[in-house]
Amino acid sequence: QHIKQLQKLNQLKDDFMNSMSHELKTPLTSMKMAIKMLRQAQIPPEMREKYLDILEQEWHREYNLIKDLLTLQQLESGELDFSPQELNLQEAIDRLTQSFSVKWQESREITLVSKISEPNLKIYTDAESLEQVLNELLANAGKYSDSHTTIEISISSQRTIKEENIVIAVTYVGTGIMPEELPHIFDKFRRGQGVTDRAVPGTGLGLTLVQYLVEHLQGTIEVTSNPLDDECSAFLTTFVLRLPQIQPSIS
Repeated sequence: QHIKQLQKLNQLKDDFMNSMSHELKTPLTSMKMAIKMLRQAQIPPEMREKYLDILEQEWHREYNLIKDLLTLQQLESGELDFSPQELNLQEAIDRLTQSFSVKWQESREITLVSKISEPNLKIYTDAESLEQVLNELLANAGKYSDSHTTIEISISSQRTIKEENIVIAVTYVGTGIMPEELPHIFDKFRRGQGVTDRAVPGTGLGLTLVQYLVEHLQGTIEVTSNPLDDECSAFLTTFVLRLPQIQPSIS
């Protein structure tokens, strides 16, 4: 059993190194090509702008990867600051919707719909960590959604006698999570079966980072993934995030 665990760990490490190598090499290759084209003596202004855009996009891709790795290291060591503040959820979702909708509509005609149970719903939490969680969940949904489908993010408030929680659900239709994969979906470096073959970008750190950040916010996260037909050609997958409404401290 110990040998099997070591073999499994080595396989995860190899998968991670392959994904990381791809995520590092691909942007660098694009940047090298853009620099080579920009060195041409008589490049038209519109082409110059095109290659500058490529450089900027690939720089952001590399920067975000490094940022995720550093954030994960801070979370594991307990060094990430927890700085709660009031966040207007409608405003936060509107920003995300605008950013993702344009990209998804242009590339794969995916629609993003947001639903909030009450206007001006606010949460008192670490705003930067929450926004990173939502970014990761929506980016993950975009990777695995089928074209011409709708991704939905819904937010509601649940009150009990003892506590008040904010519940955020992200739902999409597309490539599902197999039952045997569900218990490991938040494992570090873990990626679903076949994602490398389908050239789905990622390193297997996104959902791990989500779980760490949710715990950092004193919340919980669950996922379900159910086939929509007998052929299992498409799945309905939902990530449900529950966060406590932390009371602001009175100074």
